[in-house]
Amino acid sequence: MKLKNAIVQLEKHIGPVNATPHGELTKYRAVPPGGRTGIEFLVTKSSDEIVNLRVAERGEDNHRTECRSGWWCKNMKQMIEYVRGRHWPSDAREA
Repeated sequence: MKLKNAIVQLEKHIGPVNATPHGELTKYRAVPPGGRTGIEFLVTKSSDEIVNLRVAERGEDNHRTECRSGWWCKNMKQMIEYVRGRHWPSDAREA
């Protein structure tokens, strides 16, 4: 999926997308309002394609061991359905 399409889907179904540069990669993350579980993916500077799609809890990674927790997903639709269906705060589900 192209970066532009991914951002449109996340902003429509989850919420604002934050971008953080990491060397040759940029990490994108969106978390529903009031939630801890978010959607993350990476994009290289030389490509417009998203990679390493994952659903993750905020603050769960261990940077000392480079252990990354979460659920790896095949596509954006799968991630959005997971976050909205299982981890979205009940009061925000109607929005």
